[in-house]
Amino acid sequence: MIVLGDVHRRWEEAAETIARAGLRGRTVVQVGDFGLGFGDRDRERHQLEALGAALLQLDNRLLVVRGNHDDPAFFRRRRELAGGAICVVPDYSVEMVEGQKVLLVGGATSVDRKLRRAGDTYWPDESVVLDLARLEPLDLDGLSAVVTHTAPGVAPPSVDARGRFYAGPLPEPPARFRAALRRLYERDETLAHDILAERYALDALYGAIRARTRVPRWIYGHFHHHVTHVHDGTRFIMLGELQLLHV
Repeated sequence: MIVLGDVHRRWEEAAETIARAGLRGRTVVQVGDFGLGFGDRDRERHQLEALGAALLQLDNRLLVVRGNHDDPAFFRRRRELAGGAICVVPDYSVEMVEGQKVLLVGGATSVDRKLRRAGDTYWPDESVVLDLARLEPLDLDGLSAVVTHTAPGVAPPSVDARGRFYAGPLPEPPARFRAALRRLYERDETLAHDILAERYALDALYGAIRARTRVPRWIYGHFHHHVTHVHDGTRFIMLGELQLLHV
């Protein structure tokens, strides 16, 4: 199984990354922030068709998880795009990917949501949804991995009481970026609460899964860095943008 980090509509680069890796006949799981739903839909369709053609030329396909920079409307049901080369999956999907059982749960909070247009470049229902009722009937026996867009609180990066998430094992961002982040918190009074809440929601999901089965790997993106961390027997793997991971 191959996992691909955030794409952010850089679909031509994604196709080139997959081709350069020499992948043929593979299913690539993409961790979200694929970039669905921004801008002109006709142009988007043409770009997706080009990506799909590049994937199908090498007999590859993408399985896409919902990110915060994806329109949730695309992910309310399983659907295939670009001639079946791209498949978007709803939250709480269990997929068999190259013989490995994977649980997929999307969503995250955009730190710059106040600078975006609701329903166009930002969606109010973008965040993680903890739904243990949807988890309960799923067959998790022999689970190989969980793939989400953001991370539980037990995984990097650590989050402080204000919801700032650059403490811990990630590189310290430049002073200019830290100042911009402070301004976002000042402008969005519930941002810190919402970031913490979704990390705690995924902690609860992690606990519910572990009560039933082992969780060997938990793979995610969102933070645009590559970090690995082992917690209580689970290897948490954060992927950078357009990073490919062979699992």
